[in-house]
Amino acid sequence: MKKSVRRGIAPWILTTTVIVGLTAGPAHALFPPPFFYPPGGIVGEPDPDPIIPLPPPIVDPPVDPPCDCTCPPGRPNNVPEPTTLVSGLIGLVTIGGVALRRQMRRSS
Repeated sequence: MKKSVRRGIAPWILTTTVIVGLTAGPAHALFPPPFFYPPGGIVGEPDPDPIIPLPPPIVDPPVDPPCDCTCPPGRPNNVPEPTTLVSGLIGLVTIGGVALRRQMRRSS
């Protein structure tokens, strides 16, 4: 029995567009599109000059005595960033899709 496989690049473009659209939400929070800002201007009188507070006095921190003990090394932080995990997942899905497509092409 021959299976029909959709040929062409259109399904992959659609899949990639959907994945990028779903993962781009946090990027829109940091860099909103230009149409996000409402139109308008300053209405009424301008604000008075701001009051700039004086900076607090500089206080030298206390000096700790040197440590002569042998402390164990700290625990390393080897957790990858979420963007690394998402891009790795997208890569794995793409590789899996190509492998599945080749397998289906060989079996037909």
